[in-house]
Amino acid sequence: MDIAQLIGEVLTPLVGMFIGSKSFKFVREGERGALLRFGKFRRILEPGFVFVIPFMYEIDRIHVRQNTIGLGHQVITLKDNLAFKVSSTVIYHVTEPYKALYEIDGLHDSIENVALTVMRASLSAYAFEDVRDLKKLNEELVTVLRERTKTWGIEITSFEINDFEPTADTSRVMLAIPQVEKQIEGNKLLLKHLAEVTEEVRKMRDISPLATALVMRGSNAVVPLATEVTVSHVSEHHATNGQSPHS
Repeated sequence: MDIAQLIGEVLTPLVGMFIGSKSFKFVREGERGALLRFGKFRRILEPGFVFVIPFMYEIDRIHVRQNTIGLGHQVITLKDNLAFKVSSTVIYHVTEPYKALYEIDGLHDSIENVALTVMRASLSAYAFEDVRDLKKLNEELVTVLRERTKTWGIEITSFEINDFEPTADTSRVMLAIPQVEKQIEGNKLLLKHLAEVTEEVRKMRDISPLATALVMRGSNAVVPLATEVTVSHVSEHHATNGQSPHS
């Protein structure tokens, strides 16, 4: 047995084992595979064993089970300039493997980036008083995110805000709000009292000319009456004494 024959006998099994290992592929449960021939898509593979010719075929895999993306704390400023630290979770699953693999580059990262954009845009359009109903807000976020990703071959199951905490500056502002509201209420009561006093003063001004006229009219009526009484009294006195009133 010469050296060439020996090498052939040794290498042939090794090459066969190598080709065999490359020829049999396995798609796991919860996955789907995309079969490519020379880089061109052929078909979607279901879970199980698949025989392929090495260097001619290859398989791209993708999970079709439920996936979760956690969005860490983001500082978002609301419409009323109050800033909050917000964290949320997006849950989705793949419905069309081909689109999820080839319609978007980097599915997981793309969903995360779009979800952050949607969350910022939605929350910044509301004031603090409007975002207390988180259930309603979550439903809105899911609707918007589904619309933005409808061509990606996925289904957005949920988009939920987990934490909604004020920043340090916002906390100070919120603590001061009750005091400010109390001061505003006190100012309203003061303004109301001043308005009532002003109204009373105005009424008194309107009454004063009338009162003056009545006093003057009364004075004018009393003077003739007093004169008449005095003349009558003098006449009676002179008559009693037998004197003429003009003497």
